[in-house]
Amino acid sequence: MLFTAYPFSPAVLSSLTLACLVSTACGGGGDATSTSAPTEQAQSLASIEADTQAKAQLLSQSQLTAHDLGVATAPLPSEEQAADLLSTQKSITSAAAYSDGAPVATSVTNSSAATSPTPIAAKPIAASDIRLQVEAANSFASYRWLWGMECDGQVLGALNIPEAGIHGADLGGGMGTQRFGKVADPDQPSRKVLMFRANVNDRLAAAAPRCEMTFSPTQAGSLPVKKELWFAFGVRLKDWKVTDDEQLLMQWHWGNGAIPLNPFLGLFLRGNTLRIDNRFDATYPPSKNTTTVKTLWQNTQLPIDRWTYFVIKARISPHLGDAPYVKVWRDGVQVASYSGPVGYNYPEVNPYVKVGHYQWIASYNPWSTAAPTKTVLYRTPSLIQDSAGAYTESDVRRHVMDR
Repeated sequence: MLFTAYPFSPAVLSSLTLACLVSTACGGGGDATSTSAPTEQAQSLASIEADTQAKAQLLSQSQLTAHDLGVATAPLPSEEQAADLLSTQKSITSAAAYSDGAPVATSVTNSSAATSPTPIAAKPIAASDIRLQVEAANSFASYRWLWGMECDGQVLGALNIPEAGIHGADLGGGMGTQRFGKVADPDQPSRKVLMFRANVNDRLAAAAPRCEMTFSPTQAGSLPVKKELWFAFGVRLKDWKVTDDEQLLMQWHWGNGAIPLNPFLGLFLRGNTLRIDNRFDATYPPSKNTTTVKTLWQNTQLPIDRWTYFVIKARISPHLGDAPYVKVWRDGVQVASYSGPVGYNYPEVNPYVKVGHYQWIASYNPWSTAAPTKTVLYRTPSLIQDSAGAYTESDVRRHVMDR
């Protein structure tokens, strides 16, 4: 797979409060290092890389101001917070990226069987082990700088997101203007969940009409390396139409803009298939050319208008000596168990999480006109540390389902 970083323009970067940029994009996974893209796609990527260098030069000349930070109606950050914010922005710059879309040979056990939640007997998660969880029951401002959003061209930290959510142009058909915010759970209207909505005509954020949340790589929500962790969330595709275009629903990133890297773990959706890919590179510095891609799982049962719960347990490291692994459960059923390298040899920066809808726009991945609007619901994305090995999958899943 060929990827290239695509930084924010200076104006957008300046207004970033933790937000996001996702790298990523796509391509099949496999047991061998990714292959090169077709000539036409490689030329397209070369053009993007040239534009990236120009934008990076502009970025180096940009300055943050109170207005740019988007805090005109909220208390200004302290000097320490502003410094942390700038660090976060630089960490996120590497995110937006594109895949060549070319399939890679792979050997994967496919599953078309539907899953259903198994009965749960669980113990509570200790508050001290919760690195970050985003609950619809809490005010956005209460999370301050812990996470941010990119949605309909807007880049905002949680502190500056109105409780009414993020809004854009009216989409018609009764969908209204909301792109991100809190909505009633379709199954339990008294409970709120998080809604992410993107339309093909939305304003661009990092060259795509995305709607995504990013856990700050410089604060508690960063992914711990060489330590046991759990990440879990509920996801539901609302009024979804199956199309041939590809998008990401969850991804783990690692980078600060100095080295353009792909997300090293991602939940992809293309057509009627969900897929989880793992990428790794133990060389230093890591690069897209030396990265290996493995598909850990794929399944043809989409959670259209129903909840499904993913629980991931992992130890992140590109080095085998650290005993890295990834285990994945869906609705209480283990669907993947992988032992091997996970992530990149990039100790200078912290890896971080993104959830939401992201579809990269390219000639080989056009947004289908059959579904101009994509809506995805999430329940309580949660990052939990577990150095003592105290928790089970059911403990973590119950924790997410109850919130």
